[in-house]
Amino acid sequence: GQFRAVARAGRQAVEGLCIVPSLEVVEGERSVAVAVDSAPRCDRCWQHRPDVDEQGLCGRCRDVLTG
Repeated sequence: GQFRAVARAGRQAVEGLCIVPSLEVVEGERSVAVAVDSAPRCDRCWQHRPDVDEQGLCGRCRDVLTG
């Protein structure tokens, strides 16, 4: 449906709208599941992301601060 099309076309936009670091669209599913992520939390944006470095920043925040 529409959500799947939006998620494929602009996954980062949907993740930002839902305030989640990642989402997964499963073909044929019409439900939403939420799970706690075990990835470290970025000190700047507070999102749990696997790319948090030793300074406590995720790649997205690191790009913003150094860009």
